[in-house]
Amino acid sequence: MGLGLNALRQRGITGQGVTVAVIDKPLLKDHEAFGSRLRYIEVGPGDSDGEGLSYHGAHVAGLLAGKDGVAPDATLYYFAVHEGTTPYLQYAEAIHKMLELQDSLPEPDKIRVAVVAQGAENPSTSEGVLELFQAITKAREQGIIVLYPRMSGLAVTGAGCPPHLDRDLPENYEAWTWTRVKRDVAGELRARSADSWEDAVYILKQMLVHEDALDALQAAAIETFIGVAYAFMDYLEFHDWLAMVLDEAEQALAVPVDYITLPNAQDAQGYTYYGSGALSWATGYLAGLAALGVQVKPDVTEGEILELLWDTATPFDGSTRLVNPAGFIDSLAGS
Repeated sequence: MGLGLNALRQRGITGQGVTVAVIDKPLLKDHEAFGSRLRYIEVGPGDSDGEGLSYHGAHVAGLLAGKDGVAPDATLYYFAVHEGTTPYLQYAEAIHKMLELQDSLPEPDKIRVAVVAQGAENPSTSEGVLELFQAITKAREQGIIVLYPRMSGLAVTGAGCPPHLDRDLPENYEAWTWTRVKRDVAGELRARSADSWEDAVYILKQMLVHEDALDALQAAAIETFIGVAYAFMDYLEFHDWLAMVLDEAEQALAVPVDYITLPNAQDAQGYTYYGSGALSWATGYLAGLAALGVQVKPDVTEGEILELLWDTATPFDGSTRLVNPAGFIDSLAGS
């Protein structure tokens, strides 16, 4: 896994004795990456033996507690949500089902860390958001560390170490591929003297049509920028947006999601290599670190974990920091 995780394993810090949960879409529950440590629970009508198995759930669970994951010896409960027309309500239902299970578990086996594919920061008018917000709050009140994509407690970005380099060395890591390709496309807009949203849309469309060397990621970034232009041209000044993309001054914790191999969603013995990963997978990695944290300090709180993940991280790209598993664990163990 890199960044000192193998050394932590050699010290016996593997998530042993810690119970974790993933709440996501249906998973190929027989995948060898999880083995007998996986407890699988269906939420809502559906059949996880049929079609529609989720690659997202497999990747998050693999990063968290797969045999090559961050916490390979953690016990894993997987709540498979069969999404319908009200996904927020269904994820809230899954959390309540997790809490019902929690009541039946003996103290040493209780769930301490949970990853939810869909989170909610504040109640809103969207159907089910209030219920999901309340369910997450209730889980936290019961001592469960709850993580989900885009949570406000810790801004996250991606990173990756090219396969020919030593993954243990922070200096070998690059900014997330999506970050780099966005900067490249934004740089082209500046180089071609785009002076307005209208200029940007014209240039971007010309790039899609005439740039034969575009790869899939570059094309996706261009299409995303065109969508952004139409959505924000009446609300955001073009040059402010361009500077924001090029500078990306936000403080964020960089987590490895590029150049990684994860459990395949369809083949019980298969794995898939990704040169460019999804940022939402980072929650699985961070949840794995939280599980290691619980192993070395069983009474650790969510707030302590998020604070120490940032404080112990290595200066990286601009104002971002690269996650430092060994530093995090050593600091937590000594606190």
